[in-house]
Amino acid sequence: MYNILINIYNSIHNVESRLNHLECKYPDIVKEDDVNKVYKLLAELGEETNALGNLINALLQLSPPTLEIISNLLNNELDNNSEEVTRDLLMVKKIVDKLLVLRTENREI
Repeated sequence: MYNILINIYNSIHNVESRLNHLECKYPDIVKEDDVNKVYKLLAELGEETNALGNLINALLQLSPPTLEIISNLLNNELDNNSEEVTRDLLMVKKIVDKLLVLRTENREI
């Protein structure tokens, strides 16, 4: 799982590097406003990837019984929340459930 996050993070930096190259090579074609928007989106994507890695790392510190409790609490919350909150909680629940399976099976994460 960490390898996937590292690959995503590296890909973001590769795109930033290529965008920088295009911006320098074709300054008349590449609009600065568009480039800045893309840089901002890439920075946000990098931050989200980093935050996801931190969340996974924190959850990995927990025992399987604790992960089960969190999963059950998330189930209860998912039944009682609005659509936007539910979408975010559902993503966290999927991560918790996957980590629980991997931890229970003693597989490498």
